[in-house]
Amino acid sequence: MKEKSRFNHLKNQSLVPREGTITRLVYDIFISHKGIPIRLRLEKSQNMAIHYLNLFYGMDIRLLSKGGRGKSSAWILAGEWINKIYIDYIAETLTKEAIDVDISLGSISIHRRGQESSN
Repeated sequence: MKEKSRFNHLKNQSLVPREGTITRLVYDIFISHKGIPIRLRLEKSQNMAIHYLNLFYGMDIRLLSKGGRGKSSAWILAGEWINKIYIDYIAETLTKEAIDVDISLGSISIHRRGQESSN
């Protein structure tokens, strides 16, 4: 665990985005898959959600590989700042498998070893 050096402004803010927002949708996906690489295909208007989560919500989301036009990019929630403590999710989940997540307006598809579920 590391000493918190940034995100000092988070003390007075909610650490969970507001329900019904794209930022909350992306937040829920990453929180459900801590330390596990996921593939996201976001629309242009949704790309800022990851930036907001990193900047305002203390999440350490990293781009693993950039997708091309119309392809998914690989991302990982590497860790998270909670108060002054950094929690490293990669170290906690080295043995978990990767999943694919496709987000389009109104639906989410999660793919895992030949299984498919949609919300």
